Amino acid sequence: MVIDLLAEEEEFLDGLAHSGMLKGAFRVVNDSANVLKKAFETYPDYRLVITGHSLGAGVSAIIHLGIRSGTFQDVIPSTIGLKTILLAPPPVYKATEIPEELTNEITAFVQGNDCVPRLSSANIDEFFEKAYALGKLELTQAQIFKLLTEKCDEEVDACLEAMNEATEKVTTNKFQRLNHVGNVYYIPEKDQKMFKVNGGFFDDSFLLLKLMIWDHLQPNYRKALDKVTFSN
Repeated sequence: MVIDLLAEEEEFLDGLAHSGMLKGAFRVVNDSANVLKKAFETYPDYRLVITGHSLGAGVSAIIHLGIRSGTFQDVIPSTIGLKTILLAPPPVYKATEIPEELTNEITAFVQGNDCVPRLSSANIDEFFEKAYALGKLELTQAQIFKLLTEKCDEEVDACLEAMNEATEKVTTNKFQRLNHVGNVYYIPEKDQKMFKVNGGFFDDSFLLLKLMIWDHLQPNYRKALDKVTFSN
């Protein structure tokens, strides 16, 4: 299944969802309907666990919202015992208010500088608009070199001030900024603890960071989770 990562938003419940992953969620539930119904009949006291990595995490989050809201009632009872684990999820949903009962059983993990939890149409659009604004400053090669090597002098300070002013003026309203749902935990690079954070820590902007692709890989999540302990 191929899903366009930079897709438009589509109405879902009382808000907006990533359209590609929303379609993926319905496809997964429909394709699994017979197996799921038989499993619920055979094991009525069992809890359903949903998990996914990257785009699979986004689809899993929407399936969870759909189950608890009764959207998939014909296949999955809305009252079933449920737990959803997300690894490296992209932001997938936005609503003015999301009832806690829809999301309190979702646990999401983000490790290091993973880029996908920061990836959305709104963030990418804003990123390129800011890059364009910085390009219009026409900094010299010497000034760029000083910035990259973290030199400290009056010229660098002036460049940084001009860059901040240029990026702060950027506004873009082409896309809705989608958010993360559930309880989000961050595993810092080279740290042995993970911290509960607000989802906005990731879905507010896109950043170019070291290891942002490497940290997204599923085996690296397993390594990170194997070594960490929980910290509030």
